[in-house]
Amino acid sequence: MRRGTAVAGSREHASEHPIARAIAEHANRNGSPAQPASDFVNHGGQGVSGAVAGHAVLAGRLTWLTTQWALSAPEHLQEIVETAERRGQAPVWSPGTV
Repeated sequence: MRRGTAVAGSREHASEHPIARAIAEHANRNGSPAQPASDFVNHGGQGVSGAVAGHAVLAGRLTWLTTQWALSAPEHLQEIVETAERRGQAPVWSPGTV
C-alpha cells in the first residue's frame, strides 16, 4: 500500500486540482513523499497521466480509464462509482502503474 500511496502522491503532486493536492498531502503525511513525476498531462477534468520512477501512471474518472486506456474494474466497484457520482462525489481511480 505504501508504494501505491507514494506513486499516487507523486503523480498528483504535479496537479493543481484540489482533489489531487489532497491525495499528494495524504501520501506525504503517511510517509510516502512525492517522487519526481515526468511527462505529466492533465486530461481536461477526466484524469492525469505521467511517469514516476520510469513507470507510466494514471488516475482519474473510471469512464476515462475504461474508454481511453482500456482498463476495467469489477462490476461491484463500478456500481459504487456510479452511486458516488450521482451524489456529486468525485471518486478517483488509480490503477497504479501500467
